Amino acid sequence: MMFIPKTVAGIIKTSGLNRISMSGPELFAKHGRHCKDLYGFPDFEYMKCFIERMLGVEYVRPSKPFVTAGMRQNNGLGEFEQVLLTLLFTNTYWNYDVLGSIFGVATRQTVKKYIDKWLPLLGELGDMLSSFSDILDADVHGCGRNFTNSPFSFGSITSCIS
Repeated sequence: MMFIPKTVAGIIKTSGLNRISMSGPELFAKHGRHCKDLYGFPDFEYMKCFIERMLGVEYVRPSKPFVTAGMRQNNGLGEFEQVLLTLLFTNTYWNYDVLGSIFGVATRQTVKKYIDKWLPLLGELGDMLSSFSDILDADVHGCGRNFTNSPFSFGSITSCIS
């Protein structure tokens, strides 16, 4: 088991792009534009609420910086991290190798599997939100903001699917 001292763990949360920093609010609180530039959302808490409410994916923060193998119980990427990886793919021009290295995933095939799983769901959700925008104008999801009148746009996701 890898032991990370608390001081180093705190630095990992706010410095550089890695599995720990990309999955928690500290980096995005320190660097205001990062969440918008990397994930397409105005801030981390809004994105977290959106993923939990609209996709039904529970937020579980990783405790180890590297993926060993398998699903969550074996320190693999959880579903929340898989969605983050997919959002990062839609908002950057980075290839599977770069995305994998940020999240600690060793193979391109695994990165592709995650993107192939979540990209169509995010695209479908974007289509539904744009179709029902007048119904969803209120904060019916309890996140303090409504999703249809937000700065977040599904444009990059829709173009990836098309």
